[in-house]
Amino acid sequence: MRSIALVRRVELSHEEAVVKLKETLKTNGWGVLTDIDLKATLKEKAGVDVERYNILDVCNPKLAVEGLKASKEAGLVLPCKMVVYDRAEETFIGLYLPTKQLPEELRNVVALQRIAEEAEASLKALMQEV
Repeated sequence: MRSIALVRRVELSHEEAVVKLKETLKTNGWGVLTDIDLKATLKEKAGVDVERYNILDVCNPKLAVEGLKASKEAGLVLPCKMVVYDRAEETFIGLYLPTKQLPEELRNVVALQRIAEEAEASLKALMQEV
């Protein structure tokens, strides 16, 4: 089975990892559109306690514009997803690989495949800075 994600343990607290990831994204042309605090949401909506877990929707405006020019359906896989979560008192960051997000019908749009590959390479490199 092909991996659809890249996950990396970081030597930071959860809060530090979220801040560092956001800063790293921003300084490299990426933005965070949403930051969902899943722990707080599940506590409020379902009364369930879980470990800290943030879901970040991240976007590179330049790549997004290129993708939408190539195909209006590109918006179906925008933005890219990243997570910061805790497990057994360790903090992890993860990336849903953009090249794996593309559905079969969009993989034959050469420009979208190239954009997904560029986004993935960029985000993988940024993960190493956190």
